[in-house]
Amino acid sequence: MMNRLSGLLVGFCIAQSCYSSTLFAMIPEQITIGVLAVRDKSVVKQRWGALADLLNEKSDKYSFTVKAYYFDELERAVANRSVAYILANPSFYLYLQEVYGLSSPILTRVNKTGERLLKSFGGVIFTKAGNSSITNLESLQNKKVAIVSTFSLGGYQMQASVLDNQLEGLHNSLELVELGMPHDQVVKKVLSGDVDAGFVRTGILEQMVAEGELSLEQVYIINQQSLTSFPLISSTTLYPEWPFAALPYIDKNITKFVVAELLKLTPADRSSRAMKIGGFDIPANYSSISHLLRRQRFPPFEQDLPISLVDIWTQYKLSIVLAVALLLSLIISYLFLLRSHRKLSDTQNELSIERGRLEEVIWATHIGTWVWDCTTEKVQLNERWASMLGYKLSELMPTSFETWRSLVHPDDLAQVEEALQKHLLGYSAHFQYELRMRHKSGRWVWILTQGTVVERDRQGNPRRVSGFHMDIDSRKSREVEKEAYSQRLEVLATKDSLTYLYNRRSFLEFGYTLFEQAKANNKALSFLMIDADHFKRINDQYGHYSGDQVLKSMAAFLERNIRQGDLLARLGGEEFGVLMPETERNTALMIANRISELAKFEVVAVETEKLHFSLSIGVAELDDDIQTLSQLMAEADRALYEVKASGRGFAKALTK
Repeated sequence: MMNRLSGLLVGFCIAQSCYSSTLFAMIPEQITIGVLAVRDKSVVKQRWGALADLLNEKSDKYSFTVKAYYFDELERAVANRSVAYILANPSFYLYLQEVYGLSSPILTRVNKTGERLLKSFGGVIFTKAGNSSITNLESLQNKKVAIVSTFSLGGYQMQASVLDNQLEGLHNSLELVELGMPHDQVVKKVLSGDVDAGFVRTGILEQMVAEGELSLEQVYIINQQSLTSFPLISSTTLYPEWPFAALPYIDKNITKFVVAELLKLTPADRSSRAMKIGGFDIPANYSSISHLLRRQRFPPFEQDLPISLVDIWTQYKLSIVLAVALLLSLIISYLFLLRSHRKLSDTQNELSIERGRLEEVIWATHIGTWVWDCTTEKVQLNERWASMLGYKLSELMPTSFETWRSLVHPDDLAQVEEALQKHLLGYSAHFQYELRMRHKSGRWVWILTQGTVVERDRQGNPRRVSGFHMDIDSRKSREVEKEAYSQRLEVLATKDSLTYLYNRRSFLEFGYTLFEQAKANNKALSFLMIDADHFKRINDQYGHYSGDQVLKSMAAFLERNIRQGDLLARLGGEEFGVLMPETERNTALMIANRISELAKFEVVAVETEKLHFSLSIGVAELDDDIQTLSQLMAEADRALYEVKASGRGFAKALTK
């Protein structure tokens, strides 16, 4: 890894080159997203390739690709302007930002473990199980420890901070064995006994267990933390997850597009599952990591702390006098204050620029933002939040939590408040819910609301929650239409379009199951073949519309006069069938005769006419000679033929 001084010189040269060649942002032909590889690069490339696939699918203007890099490779890619965006660990990002002028984070990755969504991670300190020489942090003094890189936040820097908190200078006593990526090499080195202990980021041990490469019984965790809301093994406190950042030369319109699409991701989306993440969220606060790096004097802040008079006296005690030491102290103090003032001015300017960019992204993506002060119940909204519901923001003022509650649909309020309460208590990484809210016009619109606790008090109680609203009404409407269309297709596939009885295909499908059950369990089963007498005369005399009315009346009549559990269907034309489970022939014949007699008293009113109909019914019973449902139906059809030959209007079963 090039040292910080050479990195600063490269960054300065790049800046000069950018200024002299063009003042405008660039749109590369191929937009490369560089991802820091914590495991084998081929695995990382396969996993994060879904990110490029998603953006290419959503855009017809830009072409995206993803490449995996180890630490040195990613720095060279940034220096050579081979990448437009990077996804890297926070401390390495801060190093690249300081040296090469990357943007502030535009997004933060959300990890997914099981059903948990994680926006933070930590580091793990472990040794081989059974190593009695290492039982706590202090026993690591002067031991040989394997790491991937001193630039690794979760694989070295977090652990070094924990060690120095236990005993100042403890991490400097370690004999480091720097193996490079991936983290798996550290675990294998510890298990082989070549080193005393190892540092890796959280999740690595669990991944290797899931892949069958490790058993947790093989390792002993040092300084294991009890983190109820964090499901992974950790030896350190937690810090924000990886940032997604842009290089300064990339066109801001591309960045707006990327941010808008990635913010839409949910844990259930195909792309999120392919990348094994819960999505992306608004940028986290990385000041805690900056503080760690400064305190430990890790790059890029090796020299950021002021040199003390003790350091000066120790180094130059034989060559300077008290007056010179005092003068140097004043000069150093002045220069430090001047530098701090300049950095403060630069930081304020950068914050102003980033704030403007964030506002542009929010407006371009039509996102409504909200900030809830839990202590005062006041809610701060933007104009877009109000416009989603047809209001101007001034019409809703003053806004409070009760303002929001009053606009939520009563049927959704209890569930959304329960989801919010779970997040406030720490049971979920963030709050998300799809709900209906009342529009100014009185109609209900579907809104996706999402938020995260951004500040808690010392007791862990939430003080401030921030989030956004997104209008999903059109998407919900399409889902409702799709469901209704599916239901209509199901009805058309199984029901007769005129009578809404089962059609012949559905009857044969369901009837086959009933027939096979009766055969297998030696149960009785009967079938009625029903035909409307002289129906052609009705069509010829009164027309097909009147005929259809009579058929619908017949269907309704039969539904009223069969038993619950019998299977009734229109088999075609004026022909109906009834399959009667656990029914012997005599019972079926009695029911059939009752139906044919009652039918003679039915009256169908068609315009000014009152029409009558009669039914002929053939009855058949399952016996040893009948092996299929078709044979049972044919037997009933033969009985029906004899009824028609003998005068019609009654029921009969063949005598065997």
